[in-house]
Amino acid sequence: MHLDHAELQALFTLWQQTGGARLPARREFTPADLKRWMGNLAIIRLVPPHGRLRVDLVGTRIVEIDGYDSTGRFLDEIAPPHATDILLEPYRNVLDHAQPHYHSVVPPSRPTTAVHRLLLPLADDGVTIDRILSGVCAEPAAAKPGATVFDQLDPAARRHRAQWARLSC
Repeated sequence: MHLDHAELQALFTLWQQTGGARLPARREFTPADLKRWMGNLAIIRLVPPHGRLRVDLVGTRIVEIDGYDSTGRFLDEIAPPHATDILLEPYRNVLDHAQPHYHSVVPPSRPTTAVHRLLLPLADDGVTIDRILSGVCAEPAAAKPGATVFDQLDPAARRHRAQWARLSC
C-alpha cells in the first residue's frame, strides 16, 4: 500500500508489526504504542446485528479537522443523506476485504486543506473485524496547477495557516 503521509505510514507499519500474519486486536496496542498519534486517532466499532459503525473514540485533532466531535455517533448519522454512501464506502471496503484503506481528499468545504485518512482493521480473534482504527491528518493542500500568487493570498488560506500547524501530525 502506498501512503502519501509519513506519519500514517509509520502507523501502518506499527499495525503490520503488531498483527503479523493476522489482524491485530485493539488490546494489543498500548497507549505508549499509540502516543505519537493519539490526537489523530479514532476507533470505530462494528455494532451487531446489522453491522452499523459507531464511533467509540475521536482524537482532539480529528475534532478540530472535522469541526465536530462524533464520539458515540453512528457513521451513517454523521453525513447528510446524499453523502452517506460516499462516507461509508472506505469503511465497507475495509470490512469486505479485511485490508487497510488509505485515501487523501481536499474537501470542497475546505479547499485549502488536504485530509489524509488511514483505516486499519482490528479483530479480537485475529480474523473477524470488530473495530477499525482510523488515523487522520490534515495539511495544507498542494497548490492547483496554474495557481497564481494572488490565489495563495486568499483570506481563507491566511486564516487557516495557524491551524495547519496544530492539525498536522
